[in-house]
Amino acid sequence: MLRYALGCAVLVALVALAPAAAVRAGEATPAGTLTLREALAMAAADGDAVIAARLEAAAAYERGEAAAADRFWPKAELSTDYSRSDDPAVTTNFRVQQNKLMKLGRFDAQNHRTRAGLSYVVFDGGESAGRQRSALAGFSAAMRGSESVRSRAVVAAGNAFLAAVYSERQLAVARAEVGRMESRLDNVRVQEKAGRATAADVLQAEYRLERARRDALVAGNAVTTCRETLGRLLGRDGRVGEQLAEGPDSPLAGADLPSGPESAEQYALAASPELARARAELAGREAELDERRATRWPRIEAQASTYWDDDSFGRLDDNQRSYLFGVGLTWTAFDGGLRRARILEARHLAEAAEVREREAERLARTGAREAARALEEARAGAAVAARKVAADEAAFQQTEKAHDAGRATFTELLAAQTEVADSRLAEIQAGFDARRAELRLLEATGFWASWNPSR
Repeated sequence: MLRYALGCAVLVALVALAPAAAVRAGEATPAGTLTLREALAMAAADGDAVIAARLEAAAAYERGEAAAADRFWPKAELSTDYSRSDDPAVTTNFRVQQNKLMKLGRFDAQNHRTRAGLSYVVFDGGESAGRQRSALAGFSAAMRGSESVRSRAVVAAGNAFLAAVYSERQLAVARAEVGRMESRLDNVRVQEKAGRATAADVLQAEYRLERARRDALVAGNAVTTCRETLGRLLGRDGRVGEQLAEGPDSPLAGADLPSGPESAEQYALAASPELARARAELAGREAELDERRATRWPRIEAQASTYWDDDSFGRLDDNQRSYLFGVGLTWTAFDGGLRRARILEARHLAEAAEVREREAERLARTGAREAARALEEARAGAAVAARKVAADEAAFQQTEKAHDAGRATFTELLAAQTEVADSRLAEIQAGFDARRAELRLLEATGFWASWNPSR
């Protein structure tokens, strides 16, 4: 029954951690395109940290199996040995006194013994039970830890994916601005030769062009860096080469986001993997303390064994089968304070785990509330950035008309054009910040820990 229960738990965990067999049906994406859902599914299944966490959880499960076997099952042992000596009293079943009475003298003798034994601990004060509970709690903590690692891996991959997508958008804006500034520079040089522009106007155009080229360089490097980071998080060697698109099946589109900080806090208390792991670790430490306290009690062990001896020494042969039944009681009366020190060690570790559990709960509460407020601020920032783009475009159109009419300088025109480009880059950045805040809020509320890519 115990193996069945633990096996079901492992099966459920592995299904949750396994990669999706197929992406949710929806609008088709072009060949060679990697969607956000696909990237997150790969990170949840193929990331190095996720695989290592799954293996550690599997090891913790086997520790629970070993503790259960040690508690419930007897120990059966088979042994065989061979010995040879010139003293029959040492090698065979004949006693020394019997050897003296028979006056056989000294000669070579040999013995071949086979033994089968069975032992079972009848009572140990609850030591094996505490060890098993500690192992089960350790398995639970390892599973919650693997969910936490999986959640962080998904969020990291999502951030890298979105950063690459939005950096490519910024790169397109920056390259378009470079083209416009190159055209402005060519025109102002022609006007300078005709006497309709000054050398200062040419210097301003050259400065604005170099500034646009720098922005394009920064955006291009960001794209490369984000693609390399995404490749590492997906378990690949090198950067991701596919075209990136959020896709119609983006998990952010259908995610159930909390309505506010209070709602986010309740989500976190119910589903935070870090909080669940801290609670499981506390249960494990308390079980370990019970295990150490159980060593104060005596230990009762039942034993049964059978022997088969085949003795041969010179003129006599002896073959006999023997059996043994018994019950043994052991109790450590004095150990120099070793038992007391180990109990105190376990007690301090349990108290420390209790403190960490309280801290994890506080972090879950405050982290969820902060993430909810950060999302509100990021969405407000995106709205402001969109309004600024509209305002700067309108101001640029007015400045361009004024420049054509001779009421604005060339420097003012370049400044207005650069302001439009900067506001467009800021709008893209604000959009990325909002998406990243959504990822963070879903992580804080435990969404990614149980996320199933196939749904």
